Amino acid sequence: MTRPPVTKRQAEILRLLSYGASRSDVAAKLGIAEGTVHKNLGRIYRALRVHSMVHAVGHAYRTGLFDRTDLPDTPTRGPGRRNVLSAAEVVEMVTRYGAGWSIRRLAATYDVSYTTAHNTLAAAGVTFRPRGHHRPGGVS
Repeated sequence: MTRPPVTKRQAEILRLLSYGASRSDVAAKLGIAEGTVHKNLGRIYRALRVHSMVHAVGHAYRTGLFDRTDLPDTPTRGPGRRNVLSAAEVVEMVTRYGAGWSIRRLAATYDVSYTTAHNTLAAAGVTFRPRGHHRPGGVS
């Protein structure tokens, strides 16, 4: 049997951080020091061979470390428009864009500006469709 790339504790740390929890929030929830969260995050990045939270969370979903039930049913919204999304929301946004959602619809769903939605997808390495093109059967 092959060993998972990260421990159960590290997976839990990654899961909590992916929802937008701060390192201090994670430390308090798990009863560990904030420095321990920081060190484990570095170990997670090395184990998964990634360099950002978005890539770590994307890798976790692609490889089955997390599954789709780990994502919230709806995006977390605060008052007014936001300019920051949790890593889990970014992964879900990329998935929905791949299923044919328009950037304008993603922006409305996640309560962010069009520019924030576009830049988020670009930072996640998405290849953009030509404007006005939607996948057959996709929702726009």
